[in-house]
This record gives sequence, structure tokens and C-alpha cells, in this order.
Amino acid sequence: MNYSQKGQHHFQSGSSEAHTQLIIDTLTYLGEEARNLCRAWRNETGMGMNIRTGKKFKYGLVGSSDIFCVVKGVGMVFMECKTGNAKQSNEQKNFENMVKEFGCNYFVIRSKEDALEIVKGLVK
Repeated sequence: MNYSQKGQHHFQSGSSEAHTQLIIDTLTYLGEEARNLCRAWRNETGMGMNIRTGKKFKYGLVGSSDIFCVVKGVGMVFMECKTGNAKQSNEQKNFENMVKEFGCNYFVIRSKEDALEIVKGLVK
């Protein structure tokens, strides 16, 4: 699927809307097509505001992957979603290096099909 276009919506390639849609589609697709192989969820990071005090706060780990996935017989797999010509930030590269040092798998995906192919390839 081209994530610059989704249904009636036209997203700019590499836009936050296209990125969000790729995450949603990937999680839905893995839930439908690989339910017996893995469990995956979205990893949220960002900034919020305390409505009582008005103070801003950060949540999540900067650079951590968009999707966390537990694959049967494999363990943790981290997936970073990219659309258009988007590339990993330095923080994302650091996160990739860290999880690989601990023996986990990390992948950059550009489609929901990429994610399914990765999961199926890891389960032997």
C-alpha cells in the first residue's frame, strides 16, 4: 500500500498522518494474519500537558521503535515504521544498536507486508 494515499485521504509522503496510518495498518494486519505467531502493540512517545498545572511533560523513550512485538519462540522484536523517504534519526539508530546488543531483533519497515514477512521469517 502507498502510504501517501489511503482511501479518501491523501497524505504527503513521509507525513505524520502517513506514518500513523502505517502503524495502525501494521498492527491490524499482524493481528489478523499472524495472531498465532505474535502479539504486537504500539509504543507511544511524545509530549503531554498536565491539565491542572499546565506543565508539559515527556513520555516514552525518545528513539524507541513504533511497534513492540513478542514473537513465539523468538522473543522481543522491535519495528520502526517509515514512509516516503524518511530515515532513522540518530536516537532511533542508538535504540536499534542498544536492543541488538541485548540480542533482540530490530527492523525498519515500510509496509504492513514487511512486518508479516519478518514475523514469518523469524518463526521457524
